[in-house]
This record gives sequence, C-alpha cells and structure tokens, in this order.
Amino acid sequence: MNPLGTVRRGTSGALDHLRRAARGPGWERDDVVLQFKIVGATVVAWLIASAVLPSTVLTFAPFTALLVLQGTVHRSLSVSLKYLAAVVVGIGLAAGFGVTVGVHGWSLAVLMMLALAAGRLWPLGNERTQLPVVALFAFAAGGGDPDYGLDLLLAVALGAGCGLGFAVLLPPAPHRRGDAEKACADLAGRVAGVLRALAAGLREEAPDDRTVAGWERRLRDLDSFTRHARWAVSESEEAARPLPGRPPRRGPGGPATGGAHPPGPAISDPAARHTAVNTLERVGFRARSIVRGLTYAARSDHYGSLARDFLRDYAELLDRTATAVKRYGVGASRSDIDEEELGMSLARVREMYRELEERCRRENLDAPGEWPLYGALLADAHRIADELEHPGLV
Repeated sequence: MNPLGTVRRGTSGALDHLRRAARGPGWERDDVVLQFKIVGATVVAWLIASAVLPSTVLTFAPFTALLVLQGTVHRSLSVSLKYLAAVVVGIGLAAGFGVTVGVHGWSLAVLMMLALAAGRLWPLGNERTQLPVVALFAFAAGGGDPDYGLDLLLAVALGAGCGLGFAVLLPPAPHRRGDAEKACADLAGRVAGVLRALAAGLREEAPDDRTVAGWERRLRDLDSFTRHARWAVSESEEAARPLPGRPPRRGPGGPATGGAHPPGPAISDPAARHTAVNTLERVGFRARSIVRGLTYAARSDHYGSLARDFLRDYAELLDRTATAVKRYGVGASRSDIDEEELGMSLARVREMYRELEERCRRENLDAPGEWPLYGALLADAHRIADELEHPGLV
C-alpha cells in the first residue's frame, strides 16, 4: 500500500469526521467533544496535583483523569469506582509486602501473582488489569512505603474527581429513543440507496468508471452511517437507564407486549434496535459483494456477452430488495400494516428471485469466463432476503 495514499486517506477521513461533527449531533460530535473534555480534565488534574502532591506521584492524577472520563456520566462513574477499587487493593498489597518482607525479587513475584489473582477474582471488568499495575508501581517505585501508597491514592482520587467533574458539568447531549429509530431508518435508506444505484447501473449498456466509483463511494459512506446508527442505539439505551433508586420510565402505552412480529423485529427496544443495525450492516456486506462482482464484470472483456435480459431483471430484483430494506428500517413499534407491507415486499423479492433462478436453469447463460457471476449475484440477493426475513440469525 502506498504510504502517501494512506496518509491522504487518513487526512481525508479526519476532515470528514470534523465536518460531520460540525454539521450536527452524532457520534462524531460526541467524540470530538469528549476529546476536548479529556484534554481539560487532564490539564486541570495535573495543575492541581502539581500544587498539592509530591512529584513522585504527580503523573497518576492526569493519567487517572484520562482513564476514567468516558462518553457518559454513567460509564465514567462506573469506571471510576472500579479503578479506585483496583488502586486500593493494589496499594494495600504493595504496602503489606513492603512492611513485612521488604523489596526483593521473590517478594515481587509473589506480589504480582496475588495481584493478578485478585484482579481476576474481583468484579472489576476491564479495570482488573490496573490492579497489578498499581501494585507494581507502589512496590517497585515506592518501595512498598505506606506513605507513598497514600500519596498515590490521593493522586488517583484527584484524577478521578477531575474526570467525573468534567463528565458531570459537561454531559453529552441527551438522546431519546426516537434518535435511535431515526438512525436505523436512515441507515436502511442508505443501504437501499446502494441497491438502487446498482440497479440503475445495470440498466445501462455498460457501467463506466464513474458509475463504478459512485458505487464504491456509497459503500464507503455506509461505514460511517453504520457507526452513527450503532452509536445512536447505544446512547439512547444509556439515556433510558434509570438513576439509582428510581424506577424505570414507561412509555405512554404501558409495558411492552411480548407478541412476535415476524418477519422483522419491532424496533422499539434496545435488543431489537441492535439487531436491526447488525442486520442492515450484513445487508451492506452483501451489497459490497454484489459491487465486487459487477465491478469485475464491467471491467472485463466479457461484459458485453452477458445476458442483458438477465441483468435488467436482476436490476428489478435489486429495486424490490431496496424497497424491502427501506421498510425493514421504518423503526418505532411496528404495526400490523407495517409487518404486512414488509412481508409483501419480501414475497415480491422471493418471486423475482425464483424467476431468475429458473431462467438460469432453462437458458444457456454461460458467457465465457463469466458464468459464475450469475450464481454469485443470485446468492447475494437470496442472502439479503434471508437477513431481512430472519434478522435474529447470524
């Protein structure tokens, strides 16, 4: 891979990220805001620590602020508590060994074994790796001195306080369930747009380089929209969590019913929304496979030999599939009418698929070097219909 091209693509991606952050709410804006909050929290923690703590533990204050500041107040608080617990245990182990047996190679080995075991036994999550790290610093750098351990604990508490302070004073913009449903619908619209662009290209005599470049550009944009949809679902789920001691909120319709709505999920609960995003992402992967096959065929010497009636009918199949994808991502709680329309769309896709499959069997569709393309295109279309009809399967 060309290093200069890699730098250009990275720079272009970073600029696109900043443009989307400036354009409106989304995971890009939250990400940029989080970076500024992290910078502010680490600087404030370092300034305060420089004034009140010894230089031997100064670095731990900004490091802790960097570690605990997360995208939401809930996650920041959770990480802070787990990290503080890991620090307390690690310092306690180091001080205990330093006071009783002293600093030796064998005592360090025993200390690390105990710290690693404690990190696995305690429910510390990802912060369990910090327990042996803190124990190592307190033992090796501080000689197991309890006073050093106390200074280290104060530095960590200061950094955690700065991180939590920035998380509380500058919380992310609130997100509602409707944001996640709109993001799912937008993602479905983008995936459907890719399929319709493919259909339009197939109706041409032969897709030119500009058409192929347009397909590839749409596929690259899908990655960003998928990340945005997944972010919106996660943030709306986070916002719906009740505060400690407060009962969960109920919608105006009361508790959700447990009725099933095949073939698509009711995109009104977190699990179903995550399923919808994952399903649409897999449909995008199938669209990418179709683009690869058509791009190869369009740039080969055999495209003119392909059966035009097959390609035109396949374009119609993609249009019908795009309609089904769009209806799948309607969002919100599905009504019986929505489910019926989605089922009818999928039925039309299946009908068109069977017609094309029968044509492949009946007619002599074997252009030189290109006969596998028909089967690959049909297989991808069939798999997309399966994804929409059975979204919970992976």
